[in-house]
Amino acid sequence: ESRNIINWKGRGDPPEPPQKGCWLLPTSDEAAVAVAQQQAALNALGWRLVSSSPEVIMNLGNKVRLQDYAKARGLLEHLPKRYSS
Repeated sequence: ESRNIINWKGRGDPPEPPQKGCWLLPTSDEAAVAVAQQQAALNALGWRLVSSSPEVIMNLGNKVRLQDYAKARGLLEHLPKRYSS
């Protein structure tokens, strides 16, 4: 059973997991960036995480930066076509 019981968006101390080995899955861009920035502290508390560097997470949350990020890595063909209008 999964349920969202934590209202943490990266401000203040990272939350303790209900039990060691629980997954912390962010449900907003703000929370995803916070998890990426505080991976070491969250892992030390016992959370299991799927994350990346804060830079990557921030690029994923911004459509223009995501396009630029993909282009710089030769991955633009994998994204929908971008229209400037």
